[in-house]
Amino acid sequence: MNAAQATARAFTLPSARVLAAARERAAHALDMWAAGWLHASLAADALSARAFDTRRPDEADGWLAGSADGAFVWTDAASAGVMSHWLLGTDGAPSGIAAQAAGDALRDLLAAWLEAGGGARALQRAPLPAACRAPGIAVVELVLRHAGQALRAVCCHPAGHPRPPSAHRASAPLAPLAAALQGQAVALSLQLGEVEMDLQTLYGLAPGDVMRFEAPLDQPLELRVGDERVGPGVRAYLGALGGHRAIEIVASGAGQ
Repeated sequence: MNAAQATARAFTLPSARVLAAARERAAHALDMWAAGWLHASLAADALSARAFDTRRPDEADGWLAGSADGAFVWTDAASAGVMSHWLLGTDGAPSGIAAQAAGDALRDLLAAWLEAGGGARALQRAPLPAACRAPGIAVVELVLRHAGQALRAVCCHPAGHPRPPSAHRASAPLAPLAAALQGQAVALSLQLGEVEMDLQTLYGLAPGDVMRFEAPLDQPLELRVGDERVGPGVRAYLGALGGHRAIEIVASGAGQ
């Protein structure tokens, strides 16, 4: 690790007070970010969910469905655990924000959005439909309601198995996110003078999070997450926190 890399990693986690203050606006910020990466999908009525992990079970681990009042229902006791083995994909090419949020970042965004109460007002146990327990079929059903519109993750299957019918778009192919992103270059970097942070260093940051740097920073900075086609989706600005310079992650709409 060179000096620049060492400096880039020299930060401490935000204090409980900072996190508590950030949480007051977390739901709104997460809604804004979710609106960005879901922007291209709001007109669609289906999302696909496909496992990209060899640990995927042969049968469904859980079923998440939306009720009329916006509540979410899980069938699995370890409800959040199943999401660690799944990625979300869109019908066709994803938006730029979805591209930047690919992989674990997209999963974490969904988990944070649900935790922040973006429509998930109730978690209850419910039986998994027998038809979704066919041997060799992996199923995740997910309904996200955003800005009055519903997006649904329908049944998906391991390679070599017939696709279960979708009540919404039985004839529409559902492409896994990894396939849709193939060949797309998504750059994410943060420059502090001579210091550069890569995507792995910034893993886990979300709107409302604050990174505190003990080293003095004498240049303004802006972190842009985006691509040339869509433009920045998430920005970070240098500021002050408790006498130290800090970086605050804020959300911005696609194309701004």
